[in-house]
Parts: sequence; C-alpha cells; structure tokens
Amino acid sequence: MMSFHRYGGYIGGLGLHWFWNSLSDRERIAITAYSIDSVGCSPIEGQNKRTSVSQLSFLDTYLLYAISRQDFDVADTIIRACEKADGTKLDSHFFLMSAGECYYKQIKHRDNAIILAIYYFERDVGLFPEYKDDLLRLGRGKMPMVTSFQRLAMCYEKRERYQDAIYICQQALEHGLRETTKTGFQGRINRLMKKMK
Repeated sequence: MMSFHRYGGYIGGLGLHWFWNSLSDRERIAITAYSIDSVGCSPIEGQNKRTSVSQLSFLDTYLLYAISRQDFDVADTIIRACEKADGTKLDSHFFLMSAGECYYKQIKHRDNAIILAIYYFERDVGLFPEYKDDLLRLGRGKMPMVTSFQRLAMCYEKRERYQDAIYICQQALEHGLRETTKTGFQGRINRLMKKMK
C-alpha cells in the first residue's frame, strides 16, 4: 500500500499532494528544477504557499517547462495530472493548447503524436465558445493568438484531411482569429483547396 505524505510549498498550498505522490524520483527532480527556475523555491518545502492560480494553471506551468526542455516523458506525466486538476475553462484552454503543442513537437519522432495532438487541439477548438469572452477580457478587448486552430488545420493537412482543415480555418475566420503566417487562414484555405484539386 502506497503511503501518502503531506507537503508544504505550492504543492501543499494547492492541495496537489496526490500529484507529488504519483511522481517517480526522476520526475520529482525535474519538477523541483522547474519550480526553482520559475518561482525560486522548492515546490514542497516550507509552509504551504498560497496563490491565486488554480491547480491546472500551476501544473500547466510545469508542462511548459517540460516542453521547453523536450522532457516529453515528464510532460506525459504532467498532462495526465492536468486531466484531474481543478481549473477554469480558460485554464483548460491553456492546458489543452500546451498539451497539443507538446505532441505536435513530437510528430516526427513518436508514432501516436499526431493522433494525440489532434485530440487535444480538437478539444480546445471545441471549448472555444466557452472561454472566448474570458480570453477577450484577458486581452483587453483584443483576441490573443489561439494556435490550436492553426495547429489543428496543419495536423489535418498532414493526414490529408483537407476538408476538415478548411472547415477549421473557416471557423477561425468566423471568430476573427489570426494565425502566424502572412496570408493567414484565408491563404491556408486557398492552398488547401489547390491540394484538393
């Protein structure tokens, strides 16, 4: 039977004991390094630290660190934990976008990466109407970049699902979203239509 311990720090303050107890020794070392880099202290030592962020938002920060270091095994563990963590619809958006990006970066090296990327990007795109207003408030009336639409269209294109890719681009245009290329979503639609012919 696994023994569960109580911890301090942000792990204790956010009630993330279950997360810390689920980690391997190697994962704990990695998470501790991320925590020291991001907030300058151990995630579990000292008194419980209070923060206004949710469990999900806090874990997503660790996920971004794991992705930036290409520590994808740890990222997988964090993603599984994020699925159980509490958070807002906006927190879910940022997590789903991060998770999708994690797998998108692995497409050339991991057999199921594109399937997982599509899964997370589709969830984020589907959730968009529920967090759109919060995202607009966060951007002070200007819609920040929502890369899930562009990445999902790119994934569909890689799978030769051109009609699905066009549909996602059309949805993005209807929502007034932009993407990172010069020609934007309309240019992507035009290129996809040529491929379909």
